[in-house]
Amino acid sequence: MTFDQKVRFLESYQKAKANAEAYYCQIIDLRKTRLPNGIHYTDMPKHHNNTDDVMADYAGEFWEISRRLERAQKRMLRVCAVINQLAEASPLEHQILTEIYINGLKRQEVCAKLYISRDTQWRHWRKAINSLQIDFKASGKGK
Repeated sequence: MTFDQKVRFLESYQKAKANAEAYYCQIIDLRKTRLPNGIHYTDMPKHHNNTDDVMADYAGEFWEISRRLERAQKRMLRVCAVINQLAEASPLEHQILTEIYINGLKRQEVCAKLYISRDTQWRHWRKAINSLQIDFKASGKGK
């Protein structure tokens, strides 16, 4: 992977996190709005009626949103796994990448939090990105 591809891969964590949060909200809204009053999640219709159609529509939408949520969660886990490669070898670089890409801090906030200069942060950030080993198939790009 090129340097820019690695950066884009790491940046995809925040997008996946936002997507996951949106999917959670969609599932909650779906449960509130699409299930008729009096139907519980464990109720099984006794004969074919309008409830069966409502439940079938609900199940289809729920499955689709759940699938999207799962993809977003997998992306988040892959990014975390890649960053955690650096945990033992270079703790400072690991912390810099974690603060920027996982916690979403700005560069100057990272410098203040870690008590390092901007140049030091930049140098370690660049070294960390270059040392990352990202497998395309493991990152979901090989499919």
